[in-house]
Amino acid sequence: MLNEDVVKKLKNVPNNTNTEIEKVNTNIETAKTELNTKIDQLIAGGSNVASTQTITIDDWVEDAESGFKATVTHSLLTQRIVVNIIDATTKENVVTNFKIIDDNSIEIRSEVKVELNVYVINGNAETHFINATVDDNRVSEMTTYSSKKIHEEISKVAEQLAGINSNIISTVNNNLIPM
Repeated sequence: MLNEDVVKKLKNVPNNTNTEIEKVNTNIETAKTELNTKIDQLIAGGSNVASTQTITIDDWVEDAESGFKATVTHSLLTQRIVVNIIDATTKENVVTNFKIIDDNSIEIRSEVKVELNVYVINGNAETHFINATVDDNRVSEMTTYSSKKIHEEISKVAEQLAGINSNIISTVNNNLIPM
């Protein structure tokens, strides 16, 4: 009975199994090559954080939908971007539409032909912030200020002021009221 089951299952195996395996292997190799290319581009790009391009009057192409359009290319290798557009003549910020085409280009749209400076900033760029906090758990370190250390310093200043005040009062009293 076992042999009959095996024979039935073998009859159901497609004849072109080797061809299918080769197709899968080819797809895997293609995907690996694409990923390695993307990794190489990212490594070569290093710290690509921004790109600048000027759109001149001649760069604009007529567009039936929005008047005119121009393509801006950058080497940031991402679609997570921030775009800032400045009128080259007036130096004012321009609010205009743009469309992300791919990882390296965007399309700017405008109703009129105007010279623009386009700044494309990588939204994936690493940013560092300096945080200033009071840490009550780290009292002993000289570079860290805890609320306890702050209160101690204020108390010392208050004691010094009280001592100075009493010296001033006794000096004034001694000078005004001879003994």
